Amino acid sequence: MSYKIVIEKAAKKYLQKQSSITILRIIKAIEQIAADPSIGELLHSHNAQYKYRVGSYRIQLLL
Repeated sequence: MSYKIVIEKAAKKYLQKQSSITILRIIKAIEQIAADPSIGELLHSHNAQYKYRVGSYRIQLLL
């Protein structure tokens, strides 16, 4: 089962300012997350929120 990924406006704007290599790494991670969101670490303070590390960047997911 694949999930639909919605990227917030601020995140899109931030991504546009990054190098092409960084953008590709983040996009690849987002595609992996869409395929299997359980690969991330569950945030303790939130029930359905996960975090993922991509280099020095963090991707947050809300199911």
